[in-house]
Amino acid sequence: MTDQEKWEWLVRDSIDNIEDSDGFSDDQAIVWANNRIKELEKAHVRYETVRKLNPVQFAKLYRKNIDSGEAFDSLVDRIASGELVL
Repeated sequence: MTDQEKWEWLVRDSIDNIEDSDGFSDDQAIVWANNRIKELEKAHVRYETVRKLNPVQFAKLYRKNIDSGEAFDSLVDRIASGELVL
């Protein structure tokens, strides 16, 4: 199954589950599914960003999170965008 087929399955399955359990309209279900896909894509980028860090970089990221109090996800987003370099 290709990535595109997986996304299509996720959307169809999500829409079916929403319609069956919550009584949402098709349009509401599609909006929900699209928002969920965006959330999953963002989570995937965060995962890949952290996965590619070496131990020293990860330690710097962790220390910056502790010292600054900035949310870990926010720091990872800044690394992914190139705004923050460790």
